[in-house]
Amino acid sequence: LASQIRDLNEKILKAETLGDSPNDLMDKRDELFQKLSTLADVSVRRDDPDEMIVYLGGEVLVQGEVQHKLILKGNPQNEGLQDIVWEHNQKEVLFRNGKAQSLLEVRDGILKENIDKIDLLAVNIADIVNEVHRDGFGLTKETNLDFFNIDALSRNIRGNYDFDGDGTDDMTAIFRVAGRNKVEANRPIGIDGTLTFYRNDKDNTPVYITYRADETLNSVINRINRSGAGVVAYINHNNNLVLKGRIAEDNWQKNFMIRHIEDSGELLVGFAGLLQSSGPAGAFDYSRVDEINKFQSDLDRITLAPRFHPAGALFLSPEVEGNVALIATATGKDIGGTGDLNAANGAKDGSNALRIANALKHETRMIGRYNTVDDFYNGVISKLGIESRTAREQQENQELILKNLENQRQSIMGVNLDEEMANMVQFQHSYNAAAKVIKVIDEMLSRIIDHLR
Repeated sequence: LASQIRDLNEKILKAETLGDSPNDLMDKRDELFQKLSTLADVSVRRDDPDEMIVYLGGEVLVQGEVQHKLILKGNPQNEGLQDIVWEHNQKEVLFRNGKAQSLLEVRDGILKENIDKIDLLAVNIADIVNEVHRDGFGLTKETNLDFFNIDALSRNIRGNYDFDGDGTDDMTAIFRVAGRNKVEANRPIGIDGTLTFYRNDKDNTPVYITYRADETLNSVINRINRSGAGVVAYINHNNNLVLKGRIAEDNWQKNFMIRHIEDSGELLVGFAGLLQSSGPAGAFDYSRVDEINKFQSDLDRITLAPRFHPAGALFLSPEVEGNVALIATATGKDIGGTGDLNAANGAKDGSNALRIANALKHETRMIGRYNTVDDFYNGVISKLGIESRTAREQQENQELILKNLENQRQSIMGVNLDEEMANMVQFQHSYNAAAKVIKVIDEMLSRIIDHLR
């Protein structure tokens, strides 16, 4: 559209130079400007009556026969998505309204938010299913197998990862860790202390959770989940305390990473069996390598942070895909009185499959701020429904406003044929009457002149 306006500017100038009337060309140019104004917040200035200067976001888009072009440029800070920039100075184009701004808002806001939610749902479903599946037994009596394959950021089992891409690992990328000890949610914990986590923001803002001897673990868990910390907490099907990462607020490349876990007392140490020791020296911090050593938990109780956008890389594990007999549908039995169902019981009762279904549908597993997978899914669908309805209502309102404005414009600029015909008849009658008056005056003047002679 901008190039067409530029071409019309050139044609209008040539027409005027040759003494021709460029009215049709000017009408076409005005029509193009109207179309352009629906796409972006353009404005026009006419220092010269014959020259249209079009501005976009405060910058000159078209002036006379000169057009400043827009190009696409990849933005590595925005997942490589394209920004719209000025070709001559590489500055980002500022869109304040119009279809272009709306589409960018959808892409960088609403769409990205919902992609994050799909990723959150995918990684949690995979982790929940795997956690329960590892405890069950298939027809082959094998156990400790994952059902889903989650592609991790780290290429080593200890979670070390090269975040800045300089060839050297500089962080420990962990999504979930479960304690070794069995805990009871509703009994007093009997110890005092303070937990320290980080928010998932650019400042890694500390979040402190103080716990008292007379409160229950469930009370502490609820306060963790309401605190805005970068982790959520729950008790799993084996009665272990679990902490897992949330969506990052600052950088999508840090999604689902636990950033900091610290305990001044013994809640996460002797009580839950999660950290090796108390205090700053025993704290887990993702900005260092080999931090997995700070946990008491074995590697099968730790899930590494998934690769970027895990929903796009979620598959059945190769073992299960190759042999359905490995699907752990049965629960084991306790041998040795440890409380762990660590041996196949020979039953093919599907009890472990029911445990998986229960974990997904009913058990508190904290998907973001929601307690269960079901709650999370219903919350996402409900929010999408509200946003869709709001968008439709806004579109209808905008279309109505636009229609009214267009009608006003047409009433000012347009031609009403009936009204013009009536005016023409009126003017014709006026002309005839004026002609008669002039004729009478002419006759009177002629007689006066004749008498004077």
